[in-house]
Amino acid sequence: LILNLISLFFLTVISFALGIYFSSKVGTRVDIVATFVALFLHAFPGILLLILLQLFASATGLFPITAYPPFPFQEDPVRFGFSYLYHILLPLIGAFLSGIGGTMRMIRATMLDQLGQPYITSIRSRGVSERRVYFAHAFRNTLNPYITSSANLFAGLFSGSLILEIIFSYPGIGRLMYEAVRQEDINLVLTNIMFISFLVLFGMITADILLALVDPRIRYGKT
Repeated sequence: LILNLISLFFLTVISFALGIYFSSKVGTRVDIVATFVALFLHAFPGILLLILLQLFASATGLFPITAYPPFPFQEDPVRFGFSYLYHILLPLIGAFLSGIGGTMRMIRATMLDQLGQPYITSIRSRGVSERRVYFAHAFRNTLNPYITSSANLFAGLFSGSLILEIIFSYPGIGRLMYEAVRQEDINLVLTNIMFISFLVLFGMITADILLALVDPRIRYGKT
């Protein structure tokens, strides 16, 4: 769960930063290269990427091949914290690279769609600075589709974490589910399914609340 939340945080922040930046460079060489890289990462098999990252860690010794410290938290909490951050760095890179392509392209496309709307042309005609056009108007309307899709992205991180946790020996929900299926522990399997379903449902409810906070039309809308 912690690994998924950290992945979602960095994925959100960096995707928005890159999506907004490349939407301002549309048609340039840097935008073309970024679009190609994003398409490549989006199409690249996630499981193969994780295996390549672990092979890289094994060959270079720069990163540990497992994603969890080899000693318990109670032994030395401070040392455990730093060791944990070091051990999860490579899995975080794998999760980030697997999701950044599609997310960044979606934000870039949404920004370009908003920048082409008549209200943006009207705002620009008033002499409003381009920075304010981007961040005070277009950016806010870009949040809606991302918040809507973030619940599915959250669920996708959980489904992808199964492979990640097995490859990097991380003791998370996905690996616990895998071990429960192997041992035919039906009670643990059902408990995991209920817990993951609750988290996905919680993510959807949170997305609806955030939509109401971001978009007044949803907040005050009547059905």
